[in-house]
Amino acid sequence: MDFYLRLAWRNLWRNRRRTLISVSGIALSLVIVITFSGVVHGTLNEVITLGTRQFTGDLQVTAKGYEDDPTLANSFSADVADWEAVFGELPGGTVFTPRLTSFGLISADDASAGGMVVGVDPDREAEVTHFLSAVGAGEPLTAEDSGGMLVGRLLARNLEVGVGDTLAVLSQGYRGEMAAELYSIRGLLSTGQAEVDRNLVVMTLPAAQELFFMEGRLTHIIARLPDVHRATDVADRLNAGLLPADAGLEAQGWPTFMQELVQMVDLSTIRNYIIMAFILVLVGFEIFNTTMMSVLERTREFGLLQSLGMRPGALGGLVVTEWFLKLTMALSLGLVLGAGVLALMHQYPIPIGGELAEAMHGYGFMIEAITVSFRPIVFWLPLAAIAVIALPALLYPLIRTVRQTPMDALRAT
Repeated sequence: MDFYLRLAWRNLWRNRRRTLISVSGIALSLVIVITFSGVVHGTLNEVITLGTRQFTGDLQVTAKGYEDDPTLANSFSADVADWEAVFGELPGGTVFTPRLTSFGLISADDASAGGMVVGVDPDREAEVTHFLSAVGAGEPLTAEDSGGMLVGRLLARNLEVGVGDTLAVLSQGYRGEMAAELYSIRGLLSTGQAEVDRNLVVMTLPAAQELFFMEGRLTHIIARLPDVHRATDVADRLNAGLLPADAGLEAQGWPTFMQELVQMVDLSTIRNYIIMAFILVLVGFEIFNTTMMSVLERTREFGLLQSLGMRPGALGGLVVTEWFLKLTMALSLGLVLGAGVLALMHQYPIPIGGELAEAMHGYGFMIEAITVSFRPIVFWLPLAAIAVIALPALLYPLIRTVRQTPMDALRAT
């Protein structure tokens, strides 16, 4: 084996131009695929992150059955200090916020509309989600504001009210009591998501607990994780023993309660893999061409070696060894250059503007620039794909070399 390696290495650099063309061609192909993969995964990661952290969070803890019957009856008693201990067992950087959600009739002087009433801890909520920062008019909600609330922009427009006006919230309390209170509008929310802006009313958690007679009770614990892609794994870990055993609670990652986002990501992933498949097909032809060129240029050389006594199997082993060395060099070079291109794009992101930016803003995704991902799949998948494609690209030149006779090879021009 050592003999083949030394001979193959010497043969590679006997014709530097041919070797450099082959290595640079494969390396450039890998750079293109890695860059495409990095941009695709980076964009999808940004969409998922913005989608979950706009309002719903990466992970939710609710009472069992709440998803099918989202009423105050399916709430739970909770102490924030206890939840600090629970989430302290999870990866560093995990933050959470308590939330109370219910529904009610939102009334102004001359109009009424159904709405979702959400009680939050403004300070904790700001660490987990972004919707409280989307105040288009007025002032943000503070933890000390017990008599004010934020209203979705479209809901305020439908009720013909604005900042400073008073709204009445009418609903049913935890035990069936009549829940009614007046609140002043502190600000208007403009999240970019029409469904949220059309229905949402936000007040402080103590105010919501007082309105619904829910002191010490919650409907949700919303968490933000260091890695949004591990939401399901973290939820399984919570359900496996970290949650109080007798509390009747369950944790769910965002793929469970955000099916529309999952479908959008799946469709985008399928589309991107189809595009990548076309790119890889082109890469396969390029690898085949460079490999075939390398073999055809040396047909008479191989014939001479056979005439001197080298067996076809040994000649094939030499071709495979040379191919392996070239592929190793090309993949190593392409991996380094691909990582460099992604690092450069991360350092100097390409801004998104025009109609594309407006379309994204319309869906509530405020993506200002193309982002890239450095997840392991960005690198190992292109490496594996090109390595697999390179195998069949070698088969025909290898078979042709092994089957040729010395006379046919020496007569080749």
